[in-house]
Amino acid sequence: MPQDLSDRLICSKKGSCGSCAFADSTYAGTLAVKQEQVRRLLKDRVSSLENIVPCDEIFHYRNKIYIAFSSTRDGRISAGTFFRGSKRIVNTDGCLLEDGRADAVKEEVKKLIRRYRIPVYDARTSRGLLRGVLVRVGKNTGEMMVVVVVTDRMFPGKKNFIKELVRNVPDITTVLFDVNRRTDSMILDGTPTVEYGPGFIYEIICGMKFKVSASSFLQINTAQAEKLYSTAAAMSGIGKDDNVLDAYCGTGTIGITLSRYAKSVTGVEINKSAFEDAKANARGNKRDNIRFVLGDATEYMTGDGKDKDFNVIVLDPPRAGTTPAFIRACAKTGASGVVYISCEPKTLARDLELFAKEGFEAVRAIPFDMFPWTDSTECIVRLERKDGKEDEGI
Repeated sequence: MPQDLSDRLICSKKGSCGSCAFADSTYAGTLAVKQEQVRRLLKDRVSSLENIVPCDEIFHYRNKIYIAFSSTRDGRISAGTFFRGSKRIVNTDGCLLEDGRADAVKEEVKKLIRRYRIPVYDARTSRGLLRGVLVRVGKNTGEMMVVVVVTDRMFPGKKNFIKELVRNVPDITTVLFDVNRRTDSMILDGTPTVEYGPGFIYEIICGMKFKVSASSFLQINTAQAEKLYSTAAAMSGIGKDDNVLDAYCGTGTIGITLSRYAKSVTGVEINKSAFEDAKANARGNKRDNIRFVLGDATEYMTGDGKDKDFNVIVLDPPRAGTTPAFIRACAKTGASGVVYISCEPKTLARDLELFAKEGFEAVRAIPFDMFPWTDSTECIVRLERKDGKEDEGI
Protein backbone atom coordinates (compact mmCIF):
# COMPACT_ATOMS: atom_id res chain seq x y z
CA MET A 1 0.00 0.00 0.00
CA PRO A 2 1.16 3.61 -0.50
CA GLN A 3 2.73 5.17 2.56
CA ASP A 4 -0.15 7.60 2.90
CA LEU A 5 -3.45 7.48 1.02
CA SER A 6 -4.06 11.05 2.12
CA ASP A 7 -1.16 12.31 -0.03
CA ARG A 8 -2.08 15.02 -2.51
CA LEU A 9 -0.53 16.09 -5.81
CA ILE A 10 0.18 19.80 -5.49
CA CYS A 11 1.18 21.05 -8.94
CA SER A 12 1.45 24.63 -10.19
CA LYS A 13 0.85 23.45 -13.78
CA LYS A 14 -2.57 21.91 -13.15
CA GLY A 15 -5.03 22.60 -15.93
CA SER A 16 -2.32 23.44 -18.44
CA CYS A 17 -0.10 20.46 -19.26
CA GLY A 18 -3.01 18.04 -19.39
CA SER A 19 -1.34 15.07 -17.71
CA CYS A 20 -2.84 15.13 -14.21
CA ALA A 21 -6.60 14.83 -13.86
CA PHE A 22 -6.60 14.82 -10.05
CA ALA A 23 -4.33 17.64 -8.93
CA ASP A 24 -5.15 18.67 -5.32
CA SER A 25 -7.16 15.46 -4.69
CA THR A 26 -6.08 12.89 -2.13
CA TYR A 27 -4.74 9.65 -3.55
CA ALA A 28 -7.56 7.77 -1.81
CA GLY A 29 -10.02 10.07 -3.56
CA THR A 30 -8.56 9.32 -7.00
CA LEU A 31 -8.81 5.57 -6.35
CA ALA A 32 -12.47 5.90 -5.41
CA VAL A 33 -13.25 7.80 -8.61
CA LYS A 34 -11.47 5.22 -10.77
CA GLN A 35 -13.16 2.33 -8.98
CA GLU A 36 -16.57 3.85 -9.64
CA GLN A 37 -15.76 4.54 -13.30
CA VAL A 38 -14.82 0.89 -13.83
CA ARG A 39 -17.86 -0.30 -11.86
CA ARG A 40 -20.23 1.69 -14.06
CA LEU A 41 -18.68 0.33 -17.25
CA LEU A 42 -18.38 -3.32 -16.20
CA LYS A 43 -21.26 -3.82 -13.77
CA ASP A 44 -23.39 -5.76 -16.28
CA ARG A 45 -20.46 -7.54 -17.93
CA VAL A 46 -18.48 -9.20 -15.14
CA SER A 47 -19.54 -11.44 -12.25
CA SER A 48 -17.06 -10.14 -9.68
CA LEU A 49 -15.32 -6.76 -9.61
CA GLU A 50 -12.61 -6.45 -6.96
CA ASN A 51 -11.12 -3.35 -5.37
CA ILE A 52 -8.61 -1.34 -7.37
CA VAL A 53 -4.96 -2.20 -6.68
CA PRO A 54 -3.14 0.99 -5.59
CA CYS A 55 0.45 1.96 -6.31
CA ASP A 56 3.22 1.82 -3.75
CA GLU A 57 5.06 4.58 -5.65
CA ILE A 58 2.67 7.37 -6.53
CA PHE A 59 5.26 10.01 -7.42
CA HIS A 60 8.08 9.97 -10.03
CA TYR A 61 6.93 6.61 -11.35
CA ARG A 62 7.11 7.30 -15.10
CA ASN A 63 10.02 5.47 -16.73
CA LYS A 64 9.37 7.02 -20.15
CA ILE A 65 9.32 10.79 -20.66
CA TYR A 66 9.14 12.85 -23.84
CA ILE A 67 10.44 16.41 -23.53
CA ALA A 68 9.49 18.87 -26.28
CA PHE A 69 11.43 22.09 -26.80
CA SER A 70 10.58 25.54 -28.08
CA SER A 71 12.29 28.92 -28.12
CA THR A 72 11.24 32.55 -28.15
CA ARG A 73 12.71 35.36 -30.22
CA ASP A 74 14.70 36.59 -27.23
CA GLY A 75 16.35 33.17 -26.84
CA ARG A 76 14.40 31.72 -23.92
CA ILE A 77 14.05 27.94 -24.09
CA SER A 78 10.95 26.10 -22.92
CA ALA A 79 11.11 22.38 -22.22
CA GLY A 80 8.27 20.10 -21.23
CA THR A 81 4.93 19.04 -22.66
CA PHE A 82 2.34 20.71 -24.84
CA PHE A 83 -0.46 22.80 -23.40
CA ARG A 84 -3.70 20.91 -23.65
CA GLY A 85 -5.13 21.24 -27.17
CA SER A 86 -2.35 23.47 -28.49
CA LYS A 87 1.18 23.46 -29.89
CA ARG A 88 2.56 25.71 -27.14
CA ILE A 89 4.87 24.11 -24.59
CA VAL A 90 4.54 24.30 -20.82
CA ASN A 91 7.71 23.95 -18.77
CA THR A 92 7.50 20.86 -16.56
CA ASP A 93 10.57 21.24 -14.37
CA GLY A 94 10.27 19.06 -11.29
CA CYS A 95 7.27 17.11 -12.61
CA LEU A 96 5.96 14.86 -9.83
CA LEU A 97 5.07 12.04 -12.24
CA GLU A 98 8.34 11.78 -14.16
CA ASP A 99 11.46 9.98 -13.03
CA GLY A 100 13.54 12.76 -11.48
CA ARG A 101 16.57 11.97 -13.63
CA ALA A 102 14.74 13.36 -16.66
CA ASP A 103 15.14 16.86 -15.21
CA ALA A 104 18.93 16.59 -15.48
CA VAL A 105 18.62 15.68 -19.17
CA LYS A 106 16.16 18.50 -19.72
CA GLU A 107 18.40 21.15 -18.19
CA GLU A 108 21.53 19.92 -19.94
CA VAL A 109 19.89 19.90 -23.37
CA LYS A 110 18.66 23.46 -22.80
CA LYS A 111 22.26 24.52 -22.08
CA LEU A 112 23.57 22.72 -25.15
CA ILE A 113 20.91 24.32 -27.36
CA ARG A 114 22.23 27.74 -26.37
CA ARG A 115 25.90 26.76 -26.53
CA TYR A 116 25.70 25.23 -30.00
CA ARG A 117 23.00 27.62 -31.25
CA ILE A 118 20.79 24.76 -32.32
CA PRO A 119 17.58 25.88 -34.08
CA VAL A 120 14.66 24.62 -32.00
CA TYR A 121 11.68 23.18 -33.84
CA ASP A 122 8.52 25.30 -34.01
CA ALA A 123 5.45 23.08 -34.25
CA ARG A 124 3.38 25.96 -35.61
CA THR A 125 5.64 26.59 -38.61
CA SER A 126 7.29 23.12 -38.89
CA ARG A 127 10.71 24.79 -38.93
CA GLY A 128 13.76 24.11 -36.81
CA LEU A 129 16.14 21.23 -36.11
CA LEU A 130 15.75 19.89 -32.56
CA ARG A 131 12.24 18.73 -31.72
CA GLY A 132 12.73 17.02 -28.35
CA VAL A 133 14.27 14.17 -26.42
CA LEU A 134 12.79 10.87 -25.34
CA VAL A 135 14.10 9.55 -22.01
CA ARG A 136 13.66 5.91 -20.96
CA VAL A 137 14.85 4.70 -17.57
CA GLY A 138 15.39 1.23 -16.20
CA LYS A 139 13.98 1.67 -12.71
CA ASN A 140 15.55 -1.56 -11.43
CA THR A 141 18.80 -1.33 -13.41
CA GLY A 142 19.53 2.39 -13.28
CA GLU A 143 20.22 2.47 -17.03
CA MET A 144 19.06 5.49 -19.04
CA MET A 145 18.38 5.97 -22.74
CA VAL A 146 18.14 9.35 -24.45
CA VAL A 147 16.75 9.65 -27.97
CA VAL A 148 17.35 13.06 -29.55
CA VAL A 149 14.55 13.78 -32.02
CA VAL A 150 15.55 16.03 -34.94
CA THR A 151 14.22 17.01 -38.36
CA ASP A 152 17.43 16.45 -40.33
CA ARG A 153 20.36 14.02 -40.30
CA MET A 154 22.76 16.95 -40.54
CA PHE A 155 23.28 18.02 -36.93
CA PRO A 156 26.22 20.45 -36.59
CA GLY A 157 28.45 19.61 -33.63
CA LYS A 158 26.72 16.29 -32.98
CA LYS A 159 29.78 14.53 -31.55
CA ASN A 160 30.53 17.32 -29.09
CA PHE A 161 26.83 17.64 -28.22
CA ILE A 162 26.69 13.96 -27.28
CA LYS A 163 30.05 14.06 -25.50
CA GLU A 164 28.96 16.92 -23.24
CA LEU A 165 25.51 15.44 -22.65
CA VAL A 166 26.92 12.13 -21.46
CA ARG A 167 29.67 13.74 -19.40
CA ASN A 168 27.31 16.09 -17.59
CA VAL A 169 24.51 13.52 -17.09
CA PRO A 170 26.49 10.41 -16.13
CA ASP A 171 23.34 8.28 -15.64
CA ILE A 172 22.98 8.14 -19.44
CA THR A 173 24.07 4.76 -20.79
CA THR A 174 23.02 5.13 -24.43
CA VAL A 175 22.16 7.93 -26.89
CA LEU A 176 20.29 7.65 -30.19
CA PHE A 177 19.17 10.14 -32.85
CA ASP A 178 15.82 9.88 -34.63
CA VAL A 179 14.90 11.93 -37.72
CA ASN A 180 11.24 12.90 -37.57
CA ARG A 181 9.78 15.28 -40.15
CA ARG A 182 6.17 14.39 -39.41
CA THR A 183 3.69 17.12 -38.50
CA ASP A 184 1.45 14.90 -36.35
CA SER A 185 1.91 13.86 -32.71
CA MET A 186 4.08 10.80 -33.47
CA ILE A 187 7.26 11.08 -31.37
CA LEU A 188 9.59 8.77 -33.29
CA ASP A 189 9.69 8.11 -37.02
CA GLY A 190 11.77 5.40 -38.63
CA THR A 191 14.69 3.64 -36.99
CA PRO A 192 16.81 5.69 -34.56
CA THR A 193 20.56 5.53 -35.13
CA VAL A 194 22.81 4.57 -32.23
CA GLU A 195 25.35 7.30 -31.41
CA TYR A 196 26.60 6.20 -28.00
CA GLY A 197 26.32 3.00 -25.98
CA PRO A 198 24.47 -0.19 -27.00
CA GLY A 199 21.30 1.46 -28.34
CA PHE A 200 19.02 -0.09 -25.71
CA ILE A 201 18.60 -0.44 -21.95
CA TYR A 202 17.61 -3.32 -19.70
CA GLU A 203 14.86 -3.51 -17.12
CA ILE A 204 14.16 -6.20 -14.54
CA ILE A 205 10.53 -7.20 -13.98
CA CYS A 206 9.34 -10.16 -11.90
CA GLY A 207 12.95 -11.28 -11.52
CA MET A 208 13.52 -11.45 -15.27
CA LYS A 209 15.68 -9.19 -17.44
CA PHE A 210 14.17 -7.42 -20.45
CA LYS A 211 15.80 -5.52 -23.29
CA VAL A 212 14.06 -2.24 -24.13
CA SER A 213 14.64 -0.37 -27.40
CA ALA A 214 13.60 3.18 -28.27
CA SER A 215 10.20 2.33 -29.73
CA SER A 216 9.43 -0.85 -27.79
CA PHE A 217 6.38 -0.98 -25.54
CA LEU A 218 7.01 -1.31 -21.82
CA GLN A 219 4.62 -0.45 -19.02
CA ILE A 220 5.38 3.10 -17.89
CA ASN A 221 5.11 2.20 -14.20
CA THR A 222 7.67 -0.56 -13.54
CA ALA A 223 6.75 -1.35 -9.94
CA GLN A 224 3.04 -1.59 -10.72
CA ALA A 225 3.77 -3.66 -13.83
CA GLU A 226 5.27 -6.32 -11.58
CA LYS A 227 2.00 -6.50 -9.64
CA LEU A 228 0.02 -6.55 -12.87
CA TYR A 229 1.97 -9.40 -14.45
CA SER A 230 2.04 -11.47 -11.27
CA THR A 231 -1.73 -11.12 -10.95
CA ALA A 232 -2.25 -11.97 -14.63
CA ALA A 233 -0.19 -15.14 -14.17
CA ALA A 234 -2.24 -16.17 -11.14
CA MET A 235 -5.57 -15.41 -12.87
CA SER A 236 -4.60 -17.30 -16.01
CA GLY A 237 -4.81 -20.69 -14.31
CA ILE A 238 -1.92 -21.88 -16.48
CA GLY A 239 -0.56 -25.37 -15.83
CA LYS A 240 2.46 -27.31 -17.04
CA ASP A 241 0.50 -28.95 -19.87
CA ASP A 242 -0.97 -25.73 -21.29
CA ASN A 243 -0.18 -24.04 -24.59
CA VAL A 244 -0.61 -20.29 -24.27
CA LEU A 245 -1.18 -17.52 -26.81
CA ASP A 246 0.20 -14.11 -25.80
CA ALA A 247 -1.40 -11.65 -28.24
CA TYR A 248 -0.11 -8.08 -28.63
CA CYS A 249 2.94 -9.33 -26.74
CA GLY A 250 5.27 -6.31 -27.10
CA THR A 251 8.76 -7.11 -25.86
CA GLY A 252 7.52 -10.39 -24.40
CA THR A 253 7.30 -9.36 -20.75
CA ILE A 254 3.99 -11.11 -20.07
CA GLY A 255 4.60 -14.18 -22.21
CA ILE A 256 8.08 -14.81 -20.85
CA THR A 257 6.75 -14.46 -17.30
CA LEU A 258 3.98 -16.97 -18.09
CA SER A 259 6.40 -19.38 -19.79
CA ARG A 260 7.68 -20.37 -16.36
CA TYR A 261 4.38 -22.15 -15.73
CA ALA A 262 3.26 -23.31 -19.19
CA LYS A 263 4.19 -26.07 -21.61
CA SER A 264 4.59 -23.53 -24.43
CA VAL A 265 3.87 -19.88 -25.21
CA THR A 266 3.41 -18.21 -28.60
CA GLY A 267 3.74 -14.43 -28.65
CA VAL A 268 2.39 -12.32 -31.52
CA GLU A 269 3.60 -8.75 -32.07
CA ILE A 270 3.26 -6.38 -35.03
CA ASN A 271 6.05 -3.94 -34.10
CA LYS A 272 9.32 -5.24 -35.56
CA SER A 273 11.54 -3.58 -32.95
CA ALA A 274 9.48 -5.04 -30.10
CA PHE A 275 9.43 -8.42 -31.87
CA GLU A 276 13.24 -8.49 -32.08
CA ASP A 277 13.51 -7.45 -28.42
CA ALA A 278 11.08 -10.22 -27.44
CA LYS A 279 13.24 -12.85 -29.10
CA ALA A 280 16.35 -11.45 -27.42
CA ASN A 281 14.55 -11.40 -24.08
CA ALA A 282 13.57 -15.06 -24.39
CA ARG A 283 17.19 -15.99 -25.13
CA GLY A 284 18.51 -13.80 -22.33
CA ASN A 285 16.17 -15.37 -19.80
CA LYS A 286 16.87 -18.89 -21.14
CA ARG A 287 13.21 -19.54 -21.97
CA ASP A 288 13.19 -22.18 -24.71
CA ASN A 289 9.45 -22.90 -24.54
CA ILE A 290 8.36 -19.58 -26.04
CA ARG A 291 8.40 -18.46 -29.65
CA PHE A 292 7.39 -15.21 -31.32
CA VAL A 293 5.51 -14.39 -34.51
CA LEU A 294 5.86 -11.05 -36.29
CA GLY A 295 2.42 -9.95 -37.42
CA ASP A 296 -1.03 -8.66 -36.59
CA ALA A 297 -2.79 -10.58 -33.81
CA THR A 298 -6.12 -10.81 -35.64
CA GLU A 299 -4.50 -11.91 -38.90
CA TYR A 300 -2.55 -14.57 -37.03
CA MET A 301 -5.64 -15.88 -35.25
CA THR A 302 -7.65 -16.05 -38.46
CA GLY A 303 -4.72 -17.39 -40.47
CA ASP A 304 -1.70 -19.37 -39.30
CA GLY A 305 -2.93 -19.60 -35.71
CA LYS A 306 -6.53 -20.64 -36.33
CA ASP A 307 -5.81 -24.34 -35.94
CA LYS A 308 -3.43 -24.03 -33.00
CA ASP A 309 -4.32 -25.87 -29.83
CA PHE A 310 -4.23 -23.01 -27.32
CA ASN A 311 -5.53 -23.78 -23.83
CA VAL A 312 -5.23 -20.21 -22.53
CA ILE A 313 -5.27 -16.93 -24.45
CA VAL A 314 -3.77 -13.77 -22.97
CA LEU A 315 -4.20 -10.42 -24.72
CA ASP A 316 -2.94 -6.95 -23.88
CA PRO A 317 -4.16 -4.79 -26.79
CA PRO A 318 -3.71 -1.02 -27.26
CA ARG A 319 -6.34 1.46 -26.09
CA ALA A 320 -8.52 0.72 -29.11
CA GLY A 321 -9.01 -2.83 -27.80
CA THR A 322 -9.10 -5.95 -29.92
CA THR A 323 -11.25 -6.81 -32.95
CA PRO A 324 -14.49 -8.79 -33.38
CA ALA A 325 -12.60 -11.17 -35.69
CA PHE A 326 -10.01 -11.87 -33.00
CA ILE A 327 -12.76 -12.61 -30.46
CA ARG A 328 -14.59 -14.92 -32.86
CA ALA A 329 -11.30 -16.73 -33.52
CA CYS A 330 -10.78 -17.23 -29.76
CA ALA A 331 -14.09 -19.07 -29.60
CA LYS A 332 -12.93 -21.48 -32.32
CA THR A 333 -9.84 -22.55 -30.37
CA GLY A 334 -9.77 -25.06 -27.55
CA ALA A 335 -9.06 -22.32 -25.03
CA SER A 336 -11.00 -22.75 -21.80
CA GLY A 337 -9.89 -19.38 -20.45
CA VAL A 338 -8.96 -15.88 -21.62
CA VAL A 339 -7.08 -13.24 -19.64
CA TYR A 340 -7.73 -9.74 -20.99
CA ILE A 341 -5.39 -6.97 -19.84
CA SER A 342 -6.85 -3.60 -20.78
CA CYS A 343 -5.60 -0.02 -20.55
CA GLU A 344 -9.00 1.42 -21.58
CA PRO A 345 -12.11 0.33 -19.61
CA LYS A 346 -14.46 1.69 -22.30
CA THR A 347 -13.15 -0.56 -25.06
CA LEU A 348 -12.83 -3.38 -22.54
CA ALA A 349 -16.57 -3.16 -21.80
CA ARG A 350 -17.31 -3.28 -25.51
CA ASP A 351 -15.07 -6.30 -26.07
CA LEU A 352 -16.46 -8.21 -23.06
CA GLU A 353 -19.91 -7.93 -24.60
CA LEU A 354 -18.55 -9.48 -27.81
CA PHE A 355 -16.81 -12.25 -25.85
CA ALA A 356 -20.13 -13.02 -24.13
CA LYS A 357 -21.80 -13.48 -27.50
CA GLU A 358 -19.09 -16.02 -28.36
CA GLY A 359 -19.71 -18.10 -25.26
CA PHE A 360 -17.27 -16.60 -22.75
CA GLU A 361 -18.24 -15.35 -19.29
CA ALA A 362 -16.23 -12.63 -17.52
CA VAL A 363 -15.97 -14.10 -14.03
CA ARG A 364 -13.47 -11.80 -12.34
CA ALA A 365 -12.07 -8.29 -12.87
CA ILE A 366 -9.35 -6.42 -10.99
CA PRO A 367 -8.66 -2.73 -11.72
CA PHE A 368 -5.08 -1.45 -11.34
CA ASP A 369 -3.96 2.12 -10.81
CA MET A 370 -1.02 2.08 -13.22
CA PHE A 371 -0.87 5.86 -13.64
CA PRO A 372 -1.55 7.72 -10.38
CA TRP A 373 -3.09 11.20 -10.67
CA THR A 374 -4.15 10.63 -14.30
CA ASP A 375 -7.57 9.51 -15.52
CA SER A 376 -6.24 6.19 -16.85
CA THR A 377 -7.03 2.80 -15.29
CA GLU A 378 -5.77 -0.67 -16.19
CA CYS A 379 -7.90 -3.80 -15.72
CA ILE A 380 -7.34 -7.56 -15.78
CA VAL A 381 -10.35 -9.73 -16.57
CA ARG A 382 -10.58 -13.51 -16.41
CA LEU A 383 -13.02 -15.05 -18.90
CA GLU A 384 -14.14 -18.67 -19.06
CA ARG A 385 -16.26 -20.68 -21.43
CA LYS A 386 -19.77 -20.71 -20.02
CA ASP A 387 -19.90 -24.50 -20.13
CA GLY A 388 -16.29 -24.98 -19.02
CA LYS A 389 -14.66 -25.60 -15.70
CA GLU A 390 -12.22 -23.26 -14.04
CA ASP A 391 -8.62 -24.34 -14.49
CA GLU A 392 -6.42 -25.03 -11.52
CA GLY A 393 -4.36 -22.04 -10.45
CA ILE A 394 -0.60 -22.01 -10.55
